[in-house]
Amino acid sequence: MPDYHRLDVAFTYSYLTRKHSRPASWNFGVYNLYNRANPYYLEHKTIYEVTPQGPGQVNLSYDRNQISKQAVLPILPYVSYQIKF
Repeated sequence: MPDYHRLDVAFTYSYLTRKHSRPASWNFGVYNLYNRANPYYLEHKTIYEVTPQGPGQVNLSYDRNQISKQAVLPILPYVSYQIKF
């Protein structure tokens, strides 16, 4: 697997509610801030070449291997609110 790295940033704003003086907080953040396409898994394909030989006959020959990176997590912002009872 190739190297995997990302930058996650978060900020929390905490305060007491006015009505009951309960602790509350807003959380803001971003996963994968610089939007790097990190591979989640590698997909392997074997590519074959098909050539016709005659009526009803084909020649199937090995051509090459191909490995592609499959990424799943782009830049992803989030917001959450928390209040404690």
